[in-house]
Amino acid sequence: MPVDQEHIKSVVEKLNRQLPKLASKPQPKNVHQFRTHTRRLEAVLEEVAPEFGRNEKKLLKQLARLRRKAGRVRAENPTRCGAKDAIAAHARRNAVQA
Repeated sequence: MPVDQEHIKSVVEKLNRQLPKLASKPQPKNVHQFRTHTRRLEAVLEEVAPEFGRNEKKLLKQLARLRRKAGRVRAENPTRCGAKDAIAAHARRNAVQA
């Protein structure tokens, strides 16, 4: 399926808008949006130019690394918050029973 210039421009603009949000508020929603837009850009680039030069390969590799690192951050955040909340709730229950 051919990709038009407007679609490419839209994907890049959305990713550009997401970067400041991610930097200022690394909340799970912002991390998810960053990962989604990064993956869309990777897909568009692969569709436009299946044979990449050296610079394009470097860009794709950096995007993939950033996306994976953002995934680790997203995975760690809810777990830490959830564990902290679970421990606090357990302590409250034990305090009430004692």
